[in-house]
Amino acid sequence: MYITFDLFTVLVVSGALAIGALVYRRSAPSSESATALSKGERVVLACGAAAAVISIGAYLGTGVRGVDHTGTVGRSESWKPSSPGDGR
Repeated sequence: MYITFDLFTVLVVSGALAIGALVYRRSAPSSESATALSKGERVVLACGAAAAVISIGAYLGTGVRGVDHTGTVGRSESWKPSSPGDGR
């Protein structure tokens, strides 16, 4: 696996850091709140948000590989039931 540092990677990582910091700051306890998240819970929440941004950015940047449909299946082939050991 080769890692290249291009503009898209920089944008995704900086977006992940920004979203993580935003989630961490917005989940801070308020003065009138009866219950609040601990510092560790806030860090976990921010890391989860950053990981979600990286996952979505990776999907948008490279897409899903191996989904291309290269050939067409004839009508006579598509309706046949698979038999045991057929590999389908």
